[in-house]
Amino acid sequence: SRYLADLAQQAGAPSARLIIVPHSVPLPQTRPPELADCPPLVVYAGLLSTQKGAHLLLPCLCALPSDTRLAICGDGPLANTIARSLAQLDLEERVTLTGRIDHAEVLAWMGRARVVVHPSLIPEGFGLTILEAMMLGRPVAGFGKGATVDWLTNDVTGLVAEPANADALARAVEVLLRDFGLGARLGTAGAARAAALCSPDTVQEALIKLYHTAMARDKVLVS
Repeated sequence: SRYLADLAQQAGAPSARLIIVPHSVPLPQTRPPELADCPPLVVYAGLLSTQKGAHLLLPCLCALPSDTRLAICGDGPLANTIARSLAQLDLEERVTLTGRIDHAEVLAWMGRARVVVHPSLIPEGFGLTILEAMMLGRPVAGFGKGATVDWLTNDVTGLVAEPANADALARAVEVLLRDFGLGARLGTAGAARAAALCSPDTVQEALIKLYHTAMARDKVLVS
């Protein structure tokens, strides 16, 4: 990501030798449903930790309309705390805790979502979940930390919630839940950006170019 390249440059890496090759993100095997055909489902996929903002998910849900459902895909240090909080907040009927599931199941949950949230509070080195959601045409609401600003552009490919708290996240999510036109526009733009940057063919081409560049440099050094 550009974020990691900037950090490397700040640490002394020569900019002329920095080449950015994004992580490959598979293209969807089947066409996800239209947002208007999806239930009011919000999906989080990732580590259940404070750094990733998992503690904001239930407060965010409490601020959303009562028909909104939340699927939390993943495991981590906050898993038990979140599970205990469901009864206290009367959210047992609105939240699905999948625990640790395989990647295909995570993508299936995101493909059924009307909104994917990415509430990470730390600078991300890449932000893979955002790109996977975008590749599925799902609008994303997040905080835009670190490398995620490379992909998550406010009102272009998703909504950036500022400040980084549960209320701000809920406001962004609610907009996407009720405005299908906006969600579709952002989802379409996000899918185009993800495909242009991270499709397997694009990344393969970039890697081959990188290898050729390295080989040519080695020949010059040897001669």
